[in-house]
Amino acid sequence: MSEKSYPTYTVRFFVLLVVSVALLLLFSYPIVTLFIKIGRHINYESLGFLIGYGSTSLLAIIFLIIAIVRGYIPHKNLTYIISIVLVFYLFLRFDGVDHLELLPLNNLLKYLDIIILLGVLYIVLISLSLFKKKQTKSSPFFLEDNLYEEGEIANEKILQKLIITLKDFRPSTAFSVGINAVWGYGKSTFLKRFKIEYEKREPKAIVFWYRVWKNKGVNAIIENFFHELSTALRPLSGELDTEFKGYVDAILKIPHNEFGKVLAMGREIITGNKSLEEHYSSINSILKRIDRQIIILLDDLDRLEGEEILNTMKLMRTLSDFNNVIFIAGYDRQYVLKSISKPKDNYIDKVFNVEINLLPFDENLILQELLVEIEKIPSPKNTNVDDSTLLEVFKSLFDDHPFAINIDTLISSPCTQENLSYSDFLETLRDVKRFVNEFRFNIDFLETPSDVILSEYILLRLLTYKYRYVQELILNKMETILFKGKIDWVNREIKEGNGFYHDVWIYTHEKKIIGKDIHDNPIYMISSKEKLKELLSKNAKIDDFEVINAGLCRLFKMKSLEFYETHQNSISKTYYTNLYIRNNIASGNITLSQIQKAFETNKLHELVHMIGINPDYKEFSIQNELKYFVFRTKPQNREQFEDLILSLNIFMSDGTHSDDEKVLAILKNGVETFYPNQRNDFVEFLGNVLSISSIGYLDRLFSGINHNLKRKEVGENYPGGYIKYNNNFFSNELKALLLHKLKALINKKAETNEVLEAYHLITEKITPQQTIIRPFEANTLLREEIERDFLKYYDTPLFQMISDKADNREAEFRGYKPNDFLNQIFASQSAYKKLVGQISNPTAFEELEKDGLDNLISFMESIQKSFSEPDNIRIENTIKTLKKYVEKGFKSLNQKEYDEIWGHKN
Repeated sequence: MSEKSYPTYTVRFFVLLVVSVALLLLFSYPIVTLFIKIGRHINYESLGFLIGYGSTSLLAIIFLIIAIVRGYIPHKNLTYIISIVLVFYLFLRFDGVDHLELLPLNNLLKYLDIIILLGVLYIVLISLSLFKKKQTKSSPFFLEDNLYEEGEIANEKILQKLIITLKDFRPSTAFSVGINAVWGYGKSTFLKRFKIEYEKREPKAIVFWYRVWKNKGVNAIIENFFHELSTALRPLSGELDTEFKGYVDAILKIPHNEFGKVLAMGREIITGNKSLEEHYSSINSILKRIDRQIIILLDDLDRLEGEEILNTMKLMRTLSDFNNVIFIAGYDRQYVLKSISKPKDNYIDKVFNVEINLLPFDENLILQELLVEIEKIPSPKNTNVDDSTLLEVFKSLFDDHPFAINIDTLISSPCTQENLSYSDFLETLRDVKRFVNEFRFNIDFLETPSDVILSEYILLRLLTYKYRYVQELILNKMETILFKGKIDWVNREIKEGNGFYHDVWIYTHEKKIIGKDIHDNPIYMISSKEKLKELLSKNAKIDDFEVINAGLCRLFKMKSLEFYETHQNSISKTYYTNLYIRNNIASGNITLSQIQKAFETNKLHELVHMIGINPDYKEFSIQNELKYFVFRTKPQNREQFEDLILSLNIFMSDGTHSDDEKVLAILKNGVETFYPNQRNDFVEFLGNVLSISSIGYLDRLFSGINHNLKRKEVGENYPGGYIKYNNNFFSNELKALLLHKLKALINKKAETNEVLEAYHLITEKITPQQTIIRPFEANTLLREEIERDFLKYYDTPLFQMISDKADNREAEFRGYKPNDFLNQIFASQSAYKKLVGQISNPTAFEELEKDGLDNLISFMESIQKSFSEPDNIRIENTIKTLKKYVEKGFKSLNQKEYDEIWGHKN
């Protein structure tokens, strides 16, 4: 199909059609006679014929109608067949052939008139495909990689000189011109414009493309070349086609199939069995008589592999060494030399009579083309960014002052002397279009361009466009190159170090003394610049060092406090770095700028809540995104800090010990920064945070810390030891916070499982026998809640009497006893105090157990009759079980004893 997407009905097609119809009409009598003989064997009145005729006709009509509706483009061969059939039938139908009678379908129609209907439908189909209107297209988002446009090109003077030089040049042997340039310098554009311009000036010259890179293997390269050469010369000579075929056969010595052998024999009868040299001489003689320039354009030799390049050069140098033939080939000389196996033989110089080096694109041309394309990028809707902002930033990006910031705002000496320009990143016009496509695609991920400093964003995109590996090798592993810095606003200084909290990334360029060895010699810190050089050397990228060093220097060099105050969303600010590097893409359906804006407006907890309840968001996939955002973010005021802690408690699940330490560091830094001398207010705030949600991350963190403190009190003999929290600054406050949470859940009438979980989070003491003692305040709160709503808690595991159910003993030997915490919940304060005071005394625990169970039994007996069956019976059985347990001296009931009370086999 052509570019207009319709069949290519050439003059040749119509001539063939007319000739075919003429032959049919010429031999109409024998054809009609054949049809009559066939027709005599058909019973036109049979049911089978009528069904076959009707269904076939109907299907043909349906298929054509569907094709018309879908805008189907038919093959020209089908058009050829239908046209012949239709014209021949019309002749038979209306010419009235004497010995032919067409059977009638009715008074007006014949059976075969269906051909006319089908022909009309097919004409409609063809008409629609030939004359259908082009659909209105919107402006394309991406720029097409089609570099040639009407008008002069960068190497126009070289082009015009070549045209003048080749005019009227008819070499006695093939002449080869090489167009050398690296990829993207415009070889294809140069050759395309040469063809157009040369054909205008020399209309008799034969200029055609040979897309050598579309062929695979030596045979295909040679066969297809001479086929295309023969096609180009066919209008000028009827002899060349046969000579070329014989020449190719002689070159390749291809074994013929049976049909090929017949054709070869036919050629030999006409031309004789010629040798390779005889075919060559015949072709040369014919080309002399034609007396036309034959210019063959070969583009993209550097798409080929080494052996294919050599075969193509052999084709140019020896196999096509004819009169009046000129080859013009585009290639990258360095690539060709590396690919072929004969670089030392100056093979490329032996093939090409002259080699022309295309000049690189002028930097001003690159900038001009870039600005033209950037100006076409529409500004995002609903933003306060002016249409000209992006263009102006691109214009001034590499001015003397970096990013239009006064050079006085930068401190210390420059970390590079390299003056960057667009030519360091964009070498060709193709680079410009590829970069603009990528830039436009990427910048659409930003909520608004004001989320970033555009000059920094553009430089980063240029850096990662030219050096693709920078993203994975450097930017995804910032700490391998960059250092951390903390802004001390009080003392107005920036401290370099690798502490947990850091505000900025710093690219250092000079060694710094970080200490001294035992011999009092200075110990130096390796600079970012040295680290980068070593990293690039290991990865064989050292040639790229200067530009990458300059780019990273401009982006992450330490700047003054004034700069950080006025450019809070700089890429070097750790809070914003990932927005640039990750291009605002977070997990799930949330963007990084959404998270950042929610934090800035103290509404991060609202966003986190929305993520948790909205099924369109992937809560688990974004959890790490939120976690690392919190870890690298430093709140600027108390409101932001409180919002951060509230959010953290909602979205974080149980963290690793490392995560826990980081959260404790955040809390510690918060109380020091935003609650100076207000410790009670800080604890009250945490209590309110815990009260808002059900059991959250902070509940479990505080419980874990508190539990480990109680393990530590047991001493070194505690099995497994205890976990040390280096950043912990809490003590008795943890118990108060967890009690506050339990009380809040009870007051909110939370689910029993949540209340019980909150109860079990609090540890008062741990006995040497590893028995956990809950605080008396927690026991009192839960006891009062059980007494208020007994049945709700009676149906929980707390009242299950089979606490050792999971042991491996056979059922008949399995023991039954009450839950270990029931006696604590219902024990009196005096019994509790005695136990806590004598935590190592087993007798004290037994006294508490007896006191607690006696109180529980008394309570259950007092409420038993207030419930109807079957609850009354269940409670009575539980009372009996508890009494039996006490009577046995706090020993488990066996299966038989248990079954006697409950009246069934368990």
